Amino acid sequence: MDMKRVRLYVVYRIHVYECNMDFSCIFYIVAPEQLEEEKVYAQTDVWRLGVLFYILLSGVSPFKDEDDTQTRQNVQFVRFQFQHLHSNTSQEANHLILHIFKKAPL
Repeated sequence: MDMKRVRLYVVYRIHVYECNMDFSCIFYIVAPEQLEEEKVYAQTDVWRLGVLFYILLSGVSPFKDEDDTQTRQNVQFVRFQFQHLHSNTSQEANHLILHIFKKAPL
């Protein structure tokens, strides 16, 4: 449980730095159900790990867009692109990302 908090704190600090200390940019790592203030599931934590995984494989945030509104919409509608991933990314990694980035069941 403590390790989970440390990892989320590190991600939070990375994104706060990336957004020039604007604390509203935490939505870069949250799941759609959190943006919509709905019930969260175990998959919500997996989503955050998926964001980290995608960043490690591509060097960019999976849902980042030109402005915050579009980025929020990308998260809410689960819109991301595989073209940002490094060319030598395995099929297994691509499948894992597909399985992680799904809206939690209603």
